[in-house]
Amino acid sequence: MLVEAITLLLSGVNQYIHAVDGNPVGSADVAIWGNVSQLEHPEIGTTLENQLILSLINLEEEATLKNGPAAFRNNGQIEYRHRPVHLNLFLIFAANYTNYNTALQRIDQVVTYFQSHKNFDLAGFPGVVTTLNPASELSVAMELISLSLEEINHLWGSLGGKELPFVAYRGRLVVLEEDRSVAGGGDIREISVTGQTIATQEAG
Repeated sequence: MLVEAITLLLSGVNQYIHAVDGNPVGSADVAIWGNVSQLEHPEIGTTLENQLILSLINLEEEATLKNGPAAFRNNGQIEYRHRPVHLNLFLIFAANYTNYNTALQRIDQVVTYFQSHKNFDLAGFPGVVTTLNPASELSVAMELISLSLEEINHLWGSLGGKELPFVAYRGRLVVLEEDRSVAGGGDIREISVTGQTIATQEAG
């Protein structure tokens, strides 16, 4: 669901920027996804010029949600599933503009938008993601990250490019789960103990 989660975020940002800038319906997206580490590659960098670029720079599993039930009732049967993976996404919005004033304006728009729109799910953006069932569990909560100068230096050093005006966010709890059970069976209604049969109460 990584692609779907980022699609939701980009849809919201683009809608907001178009509204603020007064752009007509059908205008090209201002915010796109791309790998900022490839800005120096001529065949790729030109496609990212004068754009607000969203890049995924890291993933982190939410360890507090690793534990939980693995057995579920489905149509009178018990299914066993592996626990879903809950991910935190580390994202940056980098403004790759030749005009520095425009770059700062875009970063300001991103911060302003996420200050008032923190939670994203399929219900809030109907029709944007068509690859998932509308009832699918997909929710992203955006949290601003403040990096120190040392962390910023390490970040852009690892990305291998010159620093651009940017802002970093943590997108909390994207759920990745395959719709497949690993085992299953009916309810246990009787237990045999030394030749005696003990009836059990049906689970609610």
